[in-house]
Amino acid sequence: MANLSKANLLDKDIRKLPIQNKRYIKAVGNPKELYIFVYPSGNKTFMLKFNEKYTKINAFRENLYSVAEARRDAIKILKELESGKDINTIMGKDEKYLYKNLFNTYIKQKLKNGISQSYIA
Repeated sequence: MANLSKANLLDKDIRKLPIQNKRYIKAVGNPKELYIFVYPSGNKTFMLKFNEKYTKINAFRENLYSVAEARRDAIKILKELESGKDINTIMGKDEKYLYKNLFNTYIKQKLKNGISQSYIA
């Protein structure tokens, strides 16, 4: 029961959210980490808050992507995070271009070309 929220928005509630001059955040609820960002352009995007950072799940689109689907996806992501997976892996972000992976690739290339271990250290 730790992941329950007092807020529990439905599709009709999200449709009624007013557009303002600045982006604002509203808790969707169940799980408590699920939020919706409402932008001045009128876009409404579901976000998952994990480790004080927000990760985009998908945009709210009437009859295409609903609150129920966002909840299902959020719960699936949270279960994978609890099992020890990395958020970038779960969200399908290309880890090839993370700094640590680029660095490791660079070092492997240098080792192939005959650079000494003492130089790398």
